[in-house]
Amino acid sequence: VIASSAYTSGAIPFVAGMGTGSTYAAGATPYFGYFNGTSWVIVVQSSTSLSLNTWYHMAYVYNAATATIYANGVSVGTAAATTWQTTAGTAGFYIGRRWDLGGTNYFNGYINNFRFTIGAALYNGNFVPSTAVLPATANTYLLACQSNRLIDNSPNGFAITKNGTPILTSFNPFGNAAPLTTTVPISTNYSLYFDGNGDYL
Repeated sequence: VIASSAYTSGAIPFVAGMGTGSTYAAGATPYFGYFNGTSWVIVVQSSTSLSLNTWYHMAYVYNAATATIYANGVSVGTAAATTWQTTAGTAGFYIGRRWDLGGTNYFNGYINNFRFTIGAALYNGNFVPSTAVLPATANTYLLACQSNRLIDNSPNGFAITKNGTPILTSFNPFGNAAPLTTTVPISTNYSLYFDGNGDYL
């Protein structure tokens, strides 16, 4: 679902995916890991299968001691991890696809309120998921897939590049039926649909 790219070559700092991490097979079980430059390290492989056609609040968290995957605020997998892969420089990342382009590595579904934070774990135990649009919190690096245009609502305001034809839609987990529009003011009731066949950011 979400993956970083390599910094020029070599290590890949993280992948937050769905399926079987050790075989890269697509599926309904979340996994979390990285590539250390030589081999893949799947730190957390959940055995919990998520249901199709259902909204989930997903959180992949690393806090320098443990890595945990939360689905709707409940841990569905955790493991001790005192070290994690880093890069020598800034690595970009993808939303809606894996790190490579082979096989069935694109996400098919909706993503709403994608928030990426660095420097502090937002969740260190089970929690009650938000029932409203996510705001930028301290250390929010990127906040996307919530407006009626492809923008980063974090303080960084990064440019977002669209690949394929991901579709902005008012379909969202909060029950808002706002009409699709690309005019101001910028609404924050939107999701992005990825067709699983080449769509990604």
